[in-house]
Amino acid sequence: MSPGAWRSDLYDRLFAAKDYAAEALKLRLIIESRSPRAQSLLDVACGTGRHLEALRRWYSVEGLDSSPEMLTAARRRLPDVPLHVEDMSGFDLGRSFDVVTCLFSAIACLPTRARLGTAVGAMTRHLNDGGLLIIEPWDEPPTNPAPTPPWLQRVDDEQGTLVCVESTQLEGDYWHQDSHYLLISEGVVEHVREKRTLGAFCADDYAKTSDAGGLSLEHDPVGLNGRGLFIGRRADVATLDPS
Repeated sequence: MSPGAWRSDLYDRLFAAKDYAAEALKLRLIIESRSPRAQSLLDVACGTGRHLEALRRWYSVEGLDSSPEMLTAARRRLPDVPLHVEDMSGFDLGRSFDVVTCLFSAIACLPTRARLGTAVGAMTRHLNDGGLLIIEPWDEPPTNPAPTPPWLQRVDDEQGTLVCVESTQLEGDYWHQDSHYLLISEGVVEHVREKRTLGAFCADDYAKTSDAGGLSLEHDPVGLNGRGLFIGRRADVATLDPS
């Protein structure tokens, strides 16, 4: 995932405890149950490549992200994996894959439904016949929104201490996220602030974009870690009725 202005060093430290290997195994089981012959996978908005690092155990993988900084970190982790600096709402790699993923709620980085539709269309065009598109969404906007408590995370590692206080509030069709970081090392404190605007998409938005792209869609309400997954399959032209 590469939402907004994420700094790759802060991102990797903040989510170092995330179990990417366990999530990759869950993805493997999902893919196996629907497309057991899948061999190639493109991870869209791959960030620093942590999911790809695990998924390459089973697939020939490539990654794509709009952030050169994120991909610099990914290349250090995956020097032999093709990685592309591209916007997920309008890319053309000139080839297709058995599976395309967009994980860790990175799809919400597209703030409008129009760009969501364009991105799903681009990802669908990169699927082989019968291929799978797997999208992990951001939180669906509640019917009766209320102020959201701030998220607080502290990380202590070899670089020192990182504290993040993040506020996310819903306004109309957007989530507005304001993140404050304190980086503490050898008695020196640095403050970093990042602000992001995320798309507040609901299940109907994904269904409409999937229909437009010719995907059959299913919703897994649990997914990898409770946020669910939208799983679309591109029609296999070999099985279509020619009439």
